[in-house]
Amino acid sequence: MGNFFNELRSFNSIPRELVFDKTLSDRARFVYVYMSCKPEDWEFFLDTMAKEIGYSVDTLRKYINELVASGWIEKGCQQNNNGKFGAVEYILKATKFSDTEKTRHGKNTTQNNNIPNNSNTSIENINIKEINNKKELKEKFAEFVSLYKKMGGRARGIDTEFNDFTKRHKDWASVIPYLSIAVQREEEERAKAQFEKRFFPEPKLLQTYLGKQRAWELYVTVGEEINDNEYRPKTTIELRWNDIYNCYLYTGQSWNPFPTDIYDGYTKENRPDGARIVLNNGRGSIHWSAEFKEWLKD
Repeated sequence: MGNFFNELRSFNSIPRELVFDKTLSDRARFVYVYMSCKPEDWEFFLDTMAKEIGYSVDTLRKYINELVASGWIEKGCQQNNNGKFGAVEYILKATKFSDTEKTRHGKNTTQNNNIPNNSNTSIENINIKEINNKKELKEKFAEFVSLYKKMGGRARGIDTEFNDFTKRHKDWASVIPYLSIAVQREEEERAKAQFEKRFFPEPKLLQTYLGKQRAWELYVTVGEEINDNEYRPKTTIELRWNDIYNCYLYTGQSWNPFPTDIYDGYTKENRPDGARIVLNNGRGSIHWSAEFKEWLKD
């Protein structure tokens, strides 16, 4: 079953309301038009679509979020047979979605989940696999909290934050693997804003960040494909993402023909093989060799 639903499949044209929607950017309109051409059973992944249309994943995410905020895309969670929530589901709206509209992903749906009565279940029947999975997820959550604090955010104890988070969000198990990615992307946006000398809000209290506003969704979509080998450097004034050329651009100086020691948050042991950086002023590009543990000229 796909995670994409196209309400325009029976239409022959793009909604006039969308064309004249002054709240939308031109690129957001283009993303909508592109998605409207996809079939009903299309499996939507941000990284795959980004490659197809020549955007970075972060750029595409920005315009998807713009369409969600404006009501042209409805976003919810798929529900499995066991009542748990899985990947994110997208509905391309034929008419602008209003906040008051009742949908199958609204409060009525999530509140009517059939929760099995386990009052007669003995402790011997507890699924050990689920217990181990919860321990692993809590460890991932602790890693996220550590990153959030390094970003400048404030947090309570791990147990308090974890228990609060799992009570607030029924899809907590699906969300946790993406929280650290969201923090890394937010840090990149903050570094970019500092370089461009524009305002960027300070990190919220963690309990606010993890609250009903679901602040992580500004930077990551639960259900998107995670590439563990993806190069996601810590951006600085000298190393940052360039939306025009869809690459990481390095503007630092070096006595060598090309820089051999670039601070990007990685070490020689964990930097992804093939990581690529373009050098400014026509100096070409370099890529990381995990075999030789050094940057090589392209």
